[in-house]
Amino acid sequence: MHEALDFNTYRKFKLPYTKDESDLSRRVGYKIGIAKTQLIFDFPFFGYIITQFDIFPTRDIDGMLTDFKTLYYNPESVFDYTVEEIQQSLIHLILHLILKHPERRKGKNKEIFSIAAEISVDLMMEDIIKTQNKTNWKQRDTSRLINFLGLPTEKIYSIIYEEVESMEDESSDSNVPSDEITEDILQQIMDKYDASRGCSFDEAADMMEEHMTSETSNLMSESFNGLMRSSFDQIKDIGNLPESLRSYLQNLLEPELPWTQLLQNYIQKTIMVDWKWNPPNRRFIGRGMHLPSPDKEHMTIVIAVDTSGSISQNELDTFISEIYGIINSITRMKLILITCDAKVHDVFIFEDGESMDGVPMPWDGMTFTGGGGTRFEPVFKYVNNHFNPDLLCYFTDGYGSYPDPDIVSYPTLWIMTSKSHPKVTVGSVIYFNSTNQNNR
Repeated sequence: MHEALDFNTYRKFKLPYTKDESDLSRRVGYKIGIAKTQLIFDFPFFGYIITQFDIFPTRDIDGMLTDFKTLYYNPESVFDYTVEEIQQSLIHLILHLILKHPERRKGKNKEIFSIAAEISVDLMMEDIIKTQNKTNWKQRDTSRLINFLGLPTEKIYSIIYEEVESMEDESSDSNVPSDEITEDILQQIMDKYDASRGCSFDEAADMMEEHMTSETSNLMSESFNGLMRSSFDQIKDIGNLPESLRSYLQNLLEPELPWTQLLQNYIQKTIMVDWKWNPPNRRFIGRGMHLPSPDKEHMTIVIAVDTSGSISQNELDTFISEIYGIINSITRMKLILITCDAKVHDVFIFEDGESMDGVPMPWDGMTFTGGGGTRFEPVFKYVNNHFNPDLLCYFTDGYGSYPDPDIVSYPTLWIMTSKSHPKVTVGSVIYFNSTNQNNR
């Protein structure tokens, strides 16, 4: 049995700050506790995250800062904060972590990235305040940041970096090293966008880089990702997050896998093959390799194709090639290819990579007949009368009449080319992306 370890045992570094044990720190800590509790009611996503953080009073910093696990605060600096100001500061700090600014600034000019990170967080903070109609909170004038709306931090950084380079070329001060930026130029940029250079984000990022190993930093970042995921799972249906943040979190925490990977995962999970050593796998004996053979030598897979006109030939070729390759890599296979619009048109059978009736293999640009209306029931009725498949995959845009689930006794997977379709009556759905990319 493993001993339960406190998270701090994983830090691999000694805290660089001295803890303040004064009465003032306890009083301010109590106020921070009130702010954290109130966040649970006002902003449950942030409230859940911040309540998992330790608090650490110290006079070695100004204001508040945080790593992935601890909130550090200077009791003298925070003493005059209202509860609302503490709440805003906490959300602001957490947003820097959510947007992964400590990791994303690596390899970039720190001064410029600091400004870009603040702009990114300020814009999101304004969205949060407006979403919750927090009229008593301090609102930032973001009128000068209108051109940065919807842009990721790296893009904001790139725009500002180009501006700085242009300003440096114009100033051409030979006394300034080429890799340094003058304070005058940085101030001009901050004045132009009414921006600051990073609240305490820079100090926190510097502290983590200096005192944490990459292993420790990665561990803490993963732990924080778990906090985000737990919090998002609890509140994602509440609707009190601005769309910009909600979209970012969904992309980060619920990434959409490529359809080919989802297809392979589904098939491998659905068609579990038992293995046996006697006899060994005949495919590898000739190579001098004695490997187990599948207990089930053949599998029957039905591929139904909607030929009503909504699916392109290229999509068909890509889909059939992918599914044939996946299944054939698992075990020997009989593939039954059925074309159907409102009725079944053609049935082609392939066994172990060989055509049974002389037609081209599925990935050779086969021409399919059809083009009428769409009904899915004829395929299921035909299959029930002629085969006992291990899996049926139906490639379609989803618009058609679905079968009664009582007549379907085998796993069914719909490969949909459109996300807007009627609800399926049986089986599971994977959305087809012909580019096989997962960029959002």
